[in-house]
Amino acid sequence: MRGECAMEIKDWLILLIPILFNGSVIFILQKRFEKRHFRNEIKREHIRNLLDKVNKSLELFLDLSSDLNILQSNKKHVEKFNKKYTQVCESNAEVYRYLDSNESTFKFLTNSMEVFKESAKEMANGNKVASTLFEKIEATLKEIKVKCENQNI
Repeated sequence: MRGECAMEIKDWLILLIPILFNGSVIFILQKRFEKRHFRNEIKREHIRNLLDKVNKSLELFLDLSSDLNILQSNKKHVEKFNKKYTQVCESNAEVYRYLDSNESTFKFLTNSMEVFKESAKEMANGNKVASTLFEKIEATLKEIKVKCENQNI
């Protein structure tokens, strides 16, 4: 009777090999999904940070635009306008640096990034202060904002 109940090595192998194999496959798949989730979480954080910077810059643009209209009718506001213009330039430079340092994360913004970088450089260097440059940068910032908000991660 004792020989009938005992399992042979072959029986043990047939029992344990599928268990170990399935466990290994599940472990590997779990690690892969965790890694993807972690990457997506980092990308979400970068997009949130970029959106915060873009929103700040857009608010400054709106404020500057209203001052530009006042400035055209009243020359006394030149100092106030220059201060806001400097803030807008600094805000754009911050967005520019953030886009540049995280370029691999924002591959979906390649075209918008190039337009924004060129316009922001022109504005920071003082080459153009025309309303067309303001409109170009503002439109590009809005485009970046929409593309970031539409990202499905």
